[in-house]
Amino acid sequence: MILFHFDWVPYQLPKMRSNNLPGYMVFILLTACSTADNKDQPSANMVITTPTPLVLFADDFSDPSSGWNIFKSDDVIREYVDDEFRTFVDNAKNKYRYPIASIDRTFGDVRLMVDFRRVSGIDATRAHLVCRYAAERNYVFGSIDFQGEAQIGTRLDDMQEIVANAQDVEITPHDMNTMRLDCIGDTISLYINGDLVVSSPVEAEAEGAVGFAAGGATDGPTDIRFDNFIVYPGD
Repeated sequence: MILFHFDWVPYQLPKMRSNNLPGYMVFILLTACSTADNKDQPSANMVITTPTPLVLFADDFSDPSSGWNIFKSDDVIREYVDDEFRTFVDNAKNKYRYPIASIDRTFGDVRLMVDFRRVSGIDATRAHLVCRYAAERNYVFGSIDFQGEAQIGTRLDDMQEIVANAQDVEITPHDMNTMRLDCIGDTISLYINGDLVVSSPVEAEAEGAVGFAAGGATDGPTDIRFDNFIVYPGD
């Protein structure tokens, strides 16, 4: 009898500054063990490679025509800059506001991932991931500020509700961080830099657009750059 043991080792490919989308390759280390002496058995420590996991959508923002809702005014900016996506809002004039960058595609259950870094903004400013975006005031979000407070919430019409939060989450204030939001069934889970930080059941639409945002503070200009946005299936 042959027993198989699997160890999964993820490896992220370097970012491609081209029309190629970022991808991930997963390597499986297959160790075969046998109780019988048979020369036809598979050799030990045989390494095989699996196909790249299914990606529903991905963008490294190297193509300014990739479809995001760019916008520019004195108080709000959404634009492609140097192979990143810039989100700016003057929270001194727009308290608590966080304008959402979205793309015109609809998804059901998904796992979203994005890299983000703060260029300017007070510690109370937040980076957001958004799913089930049915309208400007109807969506689900996960967010993190630069003091380490994570939140999961919903917005329906003019009512925003924080359904779960966590304190003292580890985040690097001025370097790149990674945020992941799982929107699967009625459960929403938020990960920061690979760690699950908060999860909660949420009542919301079953599908919608996806995106990200910056802002939500009460003072000062917020400027956050996003990169390597990926949508995986939720199953």
